[in-house]
Amino acid sequence: MSQYSIGNHLLGVQMIEEIAEISLYAPPRLLLYENYEGTTCIAYDQLASLVAQYQNEEVMNIARLVDQRLEALARAATGNDLE
Repeated sequence: MSQYSIGNHLLGVQMIEEIAEISLYAPPRLLLYENYEGTTCIAYDQLASLVAQYQNEEVMNIARLVDQRLEALARAATGNDLE
């Protein structure tokens, strides 16, 4: 099991400049592990759901972009459709 803090520094700074508390969630963390069946798994929190409480459209747009990129990364890394 490995945990990584990942992300685009510029996007994180843009969000934090809007709302300092976003630094609680940015950069996003990703957990990579192998389950008992030997399948590679990736777990992460959707950033948009974490920052929705701040009701800031600019921050939400960035968070949605980050979520899209994380989903694409998870699909590519695991070969799963996730849907």
